[in-house]
Amino acid sequence: MNKNILVIGGYGEVGRVIANHLAIKFPGQVIVAGRDFSKAQNLSLETNGKIVPSEFDSLEFDDEYFAQNNVGTSIMCVDSGNVEIAKACIKNNVNYIDISANYKILSEIAAIGESTKEVNSTIMLSVGLAPGLSNLLVKHCQSKSRETYYANIYVLLGTGEAHGRAAIEWTINNLNERIFSHTRESSTESFSNRKTTDFGGSIGKRVGYSFNFSDQYVVHKTLRIAEVVTRICFDSKIVGSLFYFLKRIGVTKLLKQRNVRSTFVDLLRKIKIGSDGFSLKVETYNKKKDLLSECYLSGNGQGKVTGKVAAIVAEKIINGSTPKGIFHLEQVFNIEAIVKEMADCNIKWNVVQCK
Repeated sequence: MNKNILVIGGYGEVGRVIANHLAIKFPGQVIVAGRDFSKAQNLSLETNGKIVPSEFDSLEFDDEYFAQNNVGTSIMCVDSGNVEIAKACIKNNVNYIDISANYKILSEIAAIGESTKEVNSTIMLSVGLAPGLSNLLVKHCQSKSRETYYANIYVLLGTGEAHGRAAIEWTINNLNERIFSHTRESSTESFSNRKTTDFGGSIGKRVGYSFNFSDQYVVHKTLRIAEVVTRICFDSKIVGSLFYFLKRIGVTKLLKQRNVRSTFVDLLRKIKIGSDGFSLKVETYNKKKDLLSECYLSGNGQGKVTGKVAAIVAEKIINGSTPKGIFHLEQVFNIEAIVKEMADCNIKWNVVQCK
C-alpha cells in the first residue's frame, strides 16, 4: 500500500485510536487532519512522526487535497453535516469510511450509488459500536431464523467513561428527535416507549428508552426486517432516570440553545457515575411476536471499540479484501470477523436461540 490514509478529526477521542492503530501498520502514511492544526501536530509529536499532521476543514476543502497528499483512504471521525467529502472521495477513487451516526447523512451518501454509474472505491458506512457492531449482531440473529420480522436493539452505555465532547453533544442533540416507525405511519418522541430488558450477568435488568440511533433505520433496509427499534440504556440507573425526568418536564428543549447546551455538556463530562463498560443486546421475533433469538455483546471503552472497529475495517479495505461500491458494515462483514481481531478490547459475545 503506497497511498496515504487521511483520518479527519483524528486527534479526537475516537480518531486517536484509529490513527494510532493504523500508524503501527502503516508508519508515515497516516495523516491526521482537522481545523486545529496544533492538535494534529501534538499527536504527531507523541508518535515520533509516525503520524503526519495536516490542516483540513471538512466544510471548506479542495478536491485537489486528495491528489496532492496521495490519499487512498479517508476516515471521517466527525459529523460534518454534509456529504461533500464522500462525494469527493468517490470522484477521486478514494476509499471512504464513516463512523458518524447521522442517518440523514448516511442515507444521502448511500443514495449517491443510485445516481453514480460506477464507484471505483469502497465506501463503508455505519462503522463503529452503534451503528456498527449493533448492525452485525442483528445480522447474526437474523441468520438463525428466516422468520425474523421484528428486532429490538438495546445499547447500554457506560456513564463512567471519559467521553469526547462530540459524542456527548450528539446524544444531547438527539434527545429531542423523533423516531419513525417502519410499519406504521407515525413517530414517537425520543426517550419514550420504555421497556425493561435483562442484560444478564452483573448488569442485570435495565430500562431502555427509544432513541434516534441510525442502526434501526439501516438494518430495516439492508436486512429487510419489517420493524426495528433501538433503545438506549445506561449502566447507571441514576443517569437514565435523570435524562427521562428532564425529558418529561421539558427541560431538554432548553438544550437547543447553544449556551445552555455547552454548559450541560461541560457538566456531563465532569460527572463520573458508573463504569466504562458497555453492552449490546439484540432480540429477534417472528410475525406472531414469538422470540426467536437473543444476541449479547459486551466490553469496555466505547470510544476505543468504535475506533478499533473502524481501524480494522480500514485495514481490510486497504489490503483489497472488500468489494468496490457503497455499503453499510453488515452488507460486507460479519460479527465473527471483526470481534476476532479485537482481543485487546475484552469483547465477549454469545447468541441464545430461543426457537
